[in-house]
Amino acid sequence: MAWRVIARIGFTGDGNGSPLRNFIAGTLHEAGMRRSKTGTWESPKMLMDDAHDMLAEVLRACSHPTSVQGVTTSTLKHLWLYIDEVDAPDDGVDDDADPPSYAYGR
Repeated sequence: MAWRVIARIGFTGDGNGSPLRNFIAGTLHEAGMRRSKTGTWESPKMLMDDAHDMLAEVLRACSHPTSVQGVTTSTLKHLWLYIDEVDAPDDGVDDDADPPSYAYGR
């Protein structure tokens, strides 16, 4: 199974060369994600295990920022993730079809 992963991340107190931001950027880049013009990191297709390993490393660094060399006061401000499956096998369901009326409480 493969996923499309989009992430946006921000920090507070990440001065002095931005070591936490640089560490996270390197982790995302090594996983095949690329920075867009809007500041998000995006991967059009990533194996589920690779996405898991990358996200685990990012969360580990965010939850223990001083474990990253050079970080003294940085903290996570926000982390937005969007993940969806790509190249899913055809399940025979028309995803563009109108939902049944009961979906709207009628």
